[in-house]
Amino acid sequence: MRRRTIAAAAAISSGLLMTTLTTSAHADTLTTLSCSTTGAFGQLSSTNWRSGTTGEFDVTMSVTDTKADDHHVRVRLVGKTIGATRVNWPWHSVTGGLGSEDAWARPAQNSAGVIDIGVQVARYEKSEYMNSCTDWAVGSG
Repeated sequence: MRRRTIAAAAAISSGLLMTTLTTSAHADTLTTLSCSTTGAFGQLSSTNWRSGTTGEFDVTMSVTDTKADDHHVRVRLVGKTIGATRVNWPWHSVTGGLGSEDAWARPAQNSAGVIDIGVQVARYEKSEYMNSCTDWAVGSG
């Protein structure tokens, strides 16, 4: 018999959403994160990530420019290792202006073990950071 567990946490006032779906004790886990900051909205979904993962896990990210302000938006995977060291994967950018969006799919891995993952969404003017948000999926181990 398959056991289904759905765990969801929502912070409505800040617009954040995290959902985890597990279809059995050893099945793939889907983690979905999103956040919004002035001028940008981004999402991340991951399969096969579990707290402490040292192997590859799949990540799909997207970002949308939500403000007509001539700035570009970025999205990236962030994580924390077992020793609580923050890991930042490369940024992915959208530069087309209001309404522009793009998505990227890639495997991710950190040999130190990833206990938490997150999505970071930011607005930039060329290389100058302006503002950002981060939504975390916090592991249990």
